Amino acid sequence: MLTSIGKITKELAIEAHQLREWEKRNLLGDVLKDPDNNKQRVYNDHQIKRIHLIHETIQKQ
Repeated sequence: MLTSIGKITKELAIEAHQLREWEKRNLLGDVLKDPDNNKQRVYNDHQIKRIHLIHETIQKQ
């Protein structure tokens, strides 16, 4: 299942630029861009688990 960047940012109360930064640092692997939705970034289940783990780690610091 693919989840949009907007849904994840709302769920975790983070900014989209933060996810893009993690993407630049190669923490999320290859991120797909949905051609049917204005090339908006979408994340697979594995990436979402990683995003949650990264977010939790940052919150604990």
